[in-house]
Amino acid sequence: MGNTYKSINDAIVALLKNTPKQQIDIERESGISRTQYSRWTSGKVKSIREDSARKVAKAIGYDLLFEDNKVIAQPHTGDSATGDNMNIVKIMEKTIDSQTTTIELQNQKIAQLEAEKTQPWPDDPAKYKLFVDVIPHCKSKIELKNVFNFTKPIERCITDMHGFEKIAELLNMPYSKFRDEYFAEGKWYPNDSHPAESLFSKKTSKEVNEYSKGAREILRNLKYKFLGYDYLSFYVDYEYQG
Repeated sequence: MGNTYKSINDAIVALLKNTPKQQIDIERESGISRTQYSRWTSGKVKSIREDSARKVAKAIGYDLLFEDNKVIAQPHTGDSATGDNMNIVKIMEKTIDSQTTTIELQNQKIAQLEAEKTQPWPDDPAKYKLFVDVIPHCKSKIELKNVFNFTKPIERCITDMHGFEKIAELLNMPYSKFRDEYFAEGKWYPNDSHPAESLFSKKTSKEVNEYSKGAREILRNLKYKFLGYDYLSFYVDYEYQG
């Protein structure tokens, strides 16, 4: 819908005053000088020529229509402002579509992770039983630091030990020695040389080393993930010569 004016002068003066387009661009596209614009807007020109008015209106992005002794400034679809607005709309539509796709993929990933929680892993007998259903004979909390720091070695600390008395008994070792010297409860050690690993058999030491490297990558990758559900399951053989 266009704007209606009483005369060509009123229409052109209004368009020149209200357009966001730079005057130098209007001059270049219309071929009308800045001096002439000044004479129009100051009222020194009593009647602007129709052909000059159409050039200026077109440069600003309007067509001039004449009906019943009135002038209508009608926006046309070829102006740069309209084109820019259409481009913005298209960009917004693409952004919304992209966000919708991302949300759908996230929902699919969440559904997949939820399904994995209820399915055993058949590639290893130890994984036939769900991790969440395992009732442990003993358990502890292992804390790691410097996982995301590539300039310092990863360190390990074992805390909250429960139920390890049975293992110490089977190893024919005083539990206090097992807890304080080997598992070193509450003490930090380099992850690759924790005293607990001196109790591992050669086979277990090799497997734990391989699992540790894999776990390290998993933990570092979690830095860039908003959701993760990972656990490792493997056997550990302890050896002790008392």
